[in-house]
Amino acid sequence: MKKLLIAIFLIAAAIQAQTYVFQKMDTSVKDNWWDMNNMYNNQGSATAKFDVEDFTADKKEGTGSVKVSYVIGAGDGWGGYIVRTSNPPTNPNSPYANTYLDISAGTKLSFWYKVTKPVVTTQQGTVFMEFKMGDYDSEGHRDLWFREMSDVNLADASAQWKQVVVDLDPFKDGGDKSKEWALQFGDGDREIQLDKIKSFEFALVYITNGSGTNTPTATGEILFDGFSIQGDRYAPPIFNFDNQASAFAIDDMGWAGADGKGSVTLTNEATDKVEGAGSLKFDYMCNASQDWGGFVAFDKAVTPPAKFDERTGLILWVKNVKAIQSAKPERAMLRVFIMENSAGQNEEWIIKVPIDLSKTSDWQRFILPFKQGKLPNGDQDPPTDAFGPKSNNGDKTFNPEKITKIRFEILAAGAGPLAGPKGEKLTGTLLLDIMQQTGFQFADKTPPAAPAVTVVKGTYSNLITWTDVPNETNEKYNIYYSTKPITDVNAPGVLTLKLNVGEGVQVWEHLLRAPQNDRDETYYYAVNCVDKPGNVGAPTIIGPITNKAKGIPTWALVTPNFKADGNLNEFTGAGIKPFEMYPSKGTATVVPGFTVKDDADNSAEVYVALDKDYMYVGANINDDVVYDDPGYYTRGNSWALDALDLEWGFYNLNTVKGHTSYQRGKYPDYHLRFNKLRLRNDHWTNEKDSLLLPGPNYYWAEKFPSGYVIEAKIKLDDLAKLRKNKDAVLDTIYVKKGYKIPFDIVINDNDGANGPEDWKNREGMISWGPFNNDGGWQYPQNLMYTWLGNDDIVPTDVEETLPLTYSLEQNYPNPFNPTTQIKYSLAKAGVVTLKVYDILGRQVAELVNKQQEAGNYTVNFDASRLSSGVYIYKIESGSFNSVKKMMLVK
Repeated sequence: MKKLLIAIFLIAAAIQAQTYVFQKMDTSVKDNWWDMNNMYNNQGSATAKFDVEDFTADKKEGTGSVKVSYVIGAGDGWGGYIVRTSNPPTNPNSPYANTYLDISAGTKLSFWYKVTKPVVTTQQGTVFMEFKMGDYDSEGHRDLWFREMSDVNLADASAQWKQVVVDLDPFKDGGDKSKEWALQFGDGDREIQLDKIKSFEFALVYITNGSGTNTPTATGEILFDGFSIQGDRYAPPIFNFDNQASAFAIDDMGWAGADGKGSVTLTNEATDKVEGAGSLKFDYMCNASQDWGGFVAFDKAVTPPAKFDERTGLILWVKNVKAIQSAKPERAMLRVFIMENSAGQNEEWIIKVPIDLSKTSDWQRFILPFKQGKLPNGDQDPPTDAFGPKSNNGDKTFNPEKITKIRFEILAAGAGPLAGPKGEKLTGTLLLDIMQQTGFQFADKTPPAAPAVTVVKGTYSNLITWTDVPNETNEKYNIYYSTKPITDVNAPGVLTLKLNVGEGVQVWEHLLRAPQNDRDETYYYAVNCVDKPGNVGAPTIIGPITNKAKGIPTWALVTPNFKADGNLNEFTGAGIKPFEMYPSKGTATVVPGFTVKDDADNSAEVYVALDKDYMYVGANINDDVVYDDPGYYTRGNSWALDALDLEWGFYNLNTVKGHTSYQRGKYPDYHLRFNKLRLRNDHWTNEKDSLLLPGPNYYWAEKFPSGYVIEAKIKLDDLAKLRKNKDAVLDTIYVKKGYKIPFDIVINDNDGANGPEDWKNREGMISWGPFNNDGGWQYPQNLMYTWLGNDDIVPTDVEETLPLTYSLEQNYPNPFNPTTQIKYSLAKAGVVTLKVYDILGRQVAELVNKQQEAGNYTVNFDASRLSSGVYIYKIESGSFNSVKKMMLVK
């Protein structure tokens, strides 16, 4: 395969002057652009502040700005910071929850600021601003890039608006934030994708000799306005529309005769424009004289730009000057055609620009993505997120790099659901300005070759080794395994051993483990290569390989006679085997970067049991110095104290793909921290949230001569419900005997350190699994695994054996016609009602109204007698109720 060395950032031949304001800051607080629930800082004994408010009394552009009032506490030895973020894309209130912001066409980032209260520091130091952008891949993994905004002078006393302009280039993994965009956190591919931005962060940093007590502070106030991009990364544009009125061919449907045709007038507009010398004014009269409607259009031949196959779409600026008048306004639409010839025949691909022609507007920026879609209603209503085929010529594959012509069209639909009156004449005026390229994708579509693979048997492990595929750079390797011969790595029963192993590693160890007792295991393996552009190569398959697997402890499926008294006899008496964690015996791993002197410094036996309602945990932890300072809780750093952490997922790794981040819902992941003052759920909660406090269900106390004992009885229903976001779906805890679950144990050790930097005070850490590396708290793929029960045989004759919680799932299929299924779970027996309502709240069906036992249920809903539209279904049982929407499309 030919190796392509492709640079993401091209040096533009010319800089266009257009500016795209992606955050006006007019009403950013009101619009939920800011995450108001979280503020990140290391305030020490100070009270940190990063308040934002919409501010109309002073602005640079638009109708307002945002006012930021801040106090930075320098709580660490180097100083301090305060961070406020935009709403994360996981928040349904986030403007970027379901969409990407594409700023890839620009060459510079620009914004305005005005200092209204110059920074005041209680101790000499340096205060500056950092701006951060997060790009997200399709699986939600984020790369966070940050740059120091050296042109923002927080001590400026001029009371004047000032503009900051910085290059959107270069972006470097390991870069210098003072000179370029540097990678701060890389959970994705660690390469910038400016067409996939979903989050922003504002950080104010105070560099000084800080302290956890008597903390120095920096205080001030500043306004921000008009965050935008400038320039054209892929200049020259496809069309700049400058003085080009005479360059386009016009189609006014003249073949329909004088009474049936429309009219088109193109003129050069010099004043109202986005950039350059002007825009194109498009006055039209679209005559819906045919049964199918009518159109008017203009087009122009296009030569494919260089490297056009590396683009992901086109940007078009449009302004609706004169709105159309129609008995059915939605029948009128602006459409863009790409004509291409990739197989000796002309093909037409069409997309609808999502502008409302019935309303006047200011300039709007539209992205026309290079995706191949379908036309659900013929060519009357094409998609807005893809180009659909208007003709069935050629290879029927969308190939924009084979472009021959671009056409702009106003259509008045006369057929389908958008149809309006025949003979209606629709008039309007549009302005069009720059059409430019956007986005980046690799043009290389050739899969890499299969690697050479061998397996070497070790003690309780198999070493899978391979040779890197020649002529590839920055490629990744995926390793799979199965107890049966592998023909397809995506087939059921084929498990993932490790994904995205980097170039040059060439070996991965498969630890062979079995529930409780040693036994022989036989496995087949497959390794494939994924090149830098993302092309997946064919796997190399090897096996069978038979080797001895080491027996490990499992979660006991029993109900111990629990008593929170510091005596663990109820666990041993119930036959529960502990997870032993002794570094000297090799049953625990000292996490890199931490120090453990010996077993007396940090070791443990941990018991875990589960029944239908509760999870039981007991731990005997050896620690020569037990330390618990309440100040750590106040600072939100309970992880820096002596504590036990449990990290696991309630799903079967043999059937569910392992998670790369903590998930909620049907297959939830959990992280619990057992501190002296409380047991807390460490995800989606804040430090003050408590799952259990000391009492009849929680015990944490020192033991003689050293160390401490933990006992906990945790209600599974509480686990499912304890979430920060009240609108989030509840977890469905449904597991069975024999499930192989991700699981790990971490013991944190602080021998009395209480310096200004908490992360340095926790000197010891051990984990039961060998892969944790202090990452299991955020990356479930770092966890080891175990089983529920004493073996790995999952019963098939019992629908449910272990805990359930209340849940109502989304109906499937949705949309539907005319039947669909609704699934729900009940944690307890009770009277259940499941009813369907129309959008006006009128009941149209009652699907369930009876006593039911705890369990999982499926109901079929036949809507044959109902008309198309949105319906609501609601379940009630005891104190539980839940509502969801569904759509019937006939």
